Amino acid sequence: MKNLIAVLFSVMLCGAVAAQLSAQDKASPIMPEYIRNARIGLVLTPMIVTQQGSYNATCNCPEFRDGTGGGFLAGVTYEPTSTSNFVFGGMAGIESRNITARYKLLEEFTFSSTTSSGQVFNKIPITARHESNASINTIFAMPFLKYFPFYNSLYLYAGAQAGYIYSAMYDHVIYVDDGVLRLPDGTTNRLGVDNDVIRSRGQELVSSNGARVESSTFPSINRFQFGMMAGFGAEIRLSRRFYFVPTLTYNLQFIPISANTIGFRMSSINALLEVQYILSL
Repeated sequence: MKNLIAVLFSVMLCGAVAAQLSAQDKASPIMPEYIRNARIGLVLTPMIVTQQGSYNATCNCPEFRDGTGGGFLAGVTYEPTSTSNFVFGGMAGIESRNITARYKLLEEFTFSSTTSSGQVFNKIPITARHESNASINTIFAMPFLKYFPFYNSLYLYAGAQAGYIYSAMYDHVIYVDDGVLRLPDGTTNRLGVDNDVIRSRGQELVSSNGARVESSTFPSINRFQFGMMAGFGAEIRLSRRFYFVPTLTYNLQFIPISANTIGFRMSSINALLEVQYILSL
């Protein structure tokens, strides 16, 4: 993902060199009025997602924080004809954001000796790794503004995004390290997850040493979301009617995903990759 953003940045710098390719859209002594023709576009956007705030699983466990992950945005855009270097437009589409958060916890378990005595040892400390995957899916609409300071292919970008969450899920998986545990009486137990025990609890085995103890929808979802997007981009002409338009933006969300979390939000760095079609020449 970082390599993709580096490539995008390079492409936008190349757009400065290629600015003359859109010279027919600029003012000149022959055609003094700056006219930018109406256009529609298709957008596909990979993103790097970061977590703000925290959320709890339903167990009596620490909060999940500092999650990271990825996602995508897909949508359509429209920009009307403009005679100014300020261009208003609109975008609508769907967005999916996913993060994974982890922490380790020293927990106490009970083990029985493997000798004939069957002695029971309580409160044996074992390191457990807790992992949660959260996935948020949204439909959105966003008016935006592009500002072309040099009347060429380079622009600054800002938008106000309003969305509706139609899916907000999370899970909670607990792992114990594979290995051999030596008990106080000198006997050993192999660490792992007992499939029969996991199933009897209504849980799901995900590996030889991990179990999914919870998979659920976030409670008290704040369905309506609001955020701001800002960045910069370039328009690169592909043919008489088509442009490739990469834009690098940061999307900051303001409303917590659930009222039962502590300010849990997902913001992102977005690489908007758009193909535009000029409606009239």
